[in-house]
Amino acid sequence: PSGFSNDTIRSKNLITIAITLVGIYYFGMSQTNSFYAILLLFLLGAIGMPLYISSSDSLFYKTSADSGVRQKIGLFNGLNYLMIAAGMITAGYFLNLNFSFEKIFFVVGIIFFLFAILSCFILPSSQTIKLEILNYKRDIFKPKVLLFMLIVFLFAIHFGAEITSYGLFLENNLNLN
Repeated sequence: PSGFSNDTIRSKNLITIAITLVGIYYFGMSQTNSFYAILLLFLLGAIGMPLYISSSDSLFYKTSADSGVRQKIGLFNGLNYLMIAAGMITAGYFLNLNFSFEKIFFVVGIIFFLFAILSCFILPSSQTIKLEILNYKRDIFKPKVLLFMLIVFLFAIHFGAEITSYGLFLENNLNLN
């Protein structure tokens, strides 16, 4: 769905929507302890993050000129992973200062909302094409494609078990605080 959406809707707009969904996820996580609210927030986050990833990739490839594309891909991916690492280090630093998860999630949610607003103004527009969903019908119903879609769906709803267990691993197995 996100690939089809990036063909028919400007990637810039999808990025704004995705960042907003992730902002709602983080802000909401700072405000509730209700199981059903958290379930809904995880669903929004599970939609927002993959939508952001595919839309940012789509926007990058649609707006990159052919010359120097290898260097641009390296810079794009390098900055992406650098920002992920900076976020992890910063969150760890704040947790070490005894900031609560609620405060961190609240601040991160607000930052995502600010980024959503900025994305409206600073991201370039990309080309769209008019497609009919029926054009995808013969490809979508191939057994290999259906299996692939099932795998991607299952991966998207796993709710980050590796992340929630990671802290326990660090504490119990590596004796870190």
